[in-house]
Amino acid sequence: MQAAEDEAKEAVPACVIMPTGPSVPALTTLVSELRRVMAPNTPEKLKQRKRQTSLEDMMHATLPLGVTHFMLLSQRGPRTQLRLLRAPSGPTLTFRVQQYSLTRGVRALQRSPPASAGPAFLHAPLVVINNFGGADAPAPTKLMKVTFQNMFPPVNVQTARLKECTRVVLFHRNADEDTVEVRHFAIRGEPAGLTP
Repeated sequence: MQAAEDEAKEAVPACVIMPTGPSVPALTTLVSELRRVMAPNTPEKLKQRKRQTSLEDMMHATLPLGVTHFMLLSQRGPRTQLRLLRAPSGPTLTFRVQQYSLTRGVRALQRSPPASAGPAFLHAPLVVINNFGGADAPAPTKLMKVTFQNMFPPVNVQTARLKECTRVVLFHRNADEDTVEVRHFAIRGEPAGLTP
C-alpha cells in the first residue's frame, strides 16, 4: 500500500515558476499568481537570491525534489515572454504574452468573488484542453497539447472526490489568430443524475 502511494506521489508533476532578467512589479505579481494557479504542485514562496540564479543551477537544485517543468517569465520593455520547459532535457515552448489580467482586476468585476485562498488550493485544478485538434493536428500543436496536459496530475475517475474538484484551468487554442488563451476558474461540483 505504501509503495503505491509513493509511486503516485512520484507521478505528480511539479512546476517551478520564476522570473528571469530584471524584476518588474507587474511581472512579479504575475509570477505569484501563476504559482497560485499551479498550486499545490509548485513552491509558492520560492526565494531567489538577489544575484540572478542561473537556470542550470536551479535545475540541479530542484530536479532531485521531483520538479518536472519550469515556467520562466521575462519582460524586456513592453514585451512579456513565457518559456515553458520540460525538465531536464526539453522540449521548450516559447510564447509572447499579449495580455493578461491579474486577480485583483477580475475580483473587482465580480459581484461575489470566490475565496482567493483556502481549501480550493489544496488540490490540483482540472485541466481542459480545447481546440488543439486530433490525431491529424500539426506536430507543434500536438506538442503544446501534451505539454499542457503533463504539467498537471492526471485525474483518476475511480478515486477522485467531487469536493476536491474546485478549480479548472482552460487552455483554448484560437487557430485563426494563432494564440493560446489560458483561463483559471473556481467551480463547485454537485452530483447530477441521482434520485433521492
